[in-house]
Amino acid sequence: MAQARRGADRDVKHTVRRKSYLIEGVNAAELNASMKKNSPKKFNAYTNWEVVWTVSTQTRGSATLLKSFSIQVKSLQTLPNWKKPKDVSTEMLDEWDRYVAALKKHEEGHSRFGLDAAKEMRNTVQAKRWIARSPDELAKLLSDHCNAILKKHRSRELDYDRTTGHGVTQGAVLRQPPEKPKEDPDDEPDTPESPKSRF
Repeated sequence: MAQARRGADRDVKHTVRRKSYLIEGVNAAELNASMKKNSPKKFNAYTNWEVVWTVSTQTRGSATLLKSFSIQVKSLQTLPNWKKPKDVSTEMLDEWDRYVAALKKHEEGHSRFGLDAAKEMRNTVQAKRWIARSPDELAKLLSDHCNAILKKHRSRELDYDRTTGHGVTQGAVLRQPPEKPKEDPDDEPDTPESPKSRF
């Protein structure tokens, strides 16, 4: 599934795709073990993003000028997909929903770094008049400029994982919930018997 987002950044297209891997289990221990075994990465969820830019140029005499600069972000989020058994508890289902919501929040944070990088590229490129002696030279100038911005935001992304403990501080930890005690009909409080009639 893919989503294209623009929002307020009309000239920065952000396409988000999601894929999943299957896991099985009836409790937190089994689910955590299944995620560890079946995830394509060493983490239970993972986001890979890239920023792609396209340049067109025009020639004026011996100079090459930047005519247009378009940019887009492509994000791929990988998340676990639980094949829920019929006998799973309601408490475990609720805990899973909470956990997945926290995972998605953390992965959205990763995608945001790609979008922030793209916005900075767009703003700084548009703020300057780009000129070079050839199209190849201009392309290299822009590539060096954009890659320096990418490097900065990749570094910030690493700090994000260190700060959040890869999502732990955001709640991305699956724990076994306490189950509600089942009601035993034999444990119902005694009610006083009605007095017997005497004849």
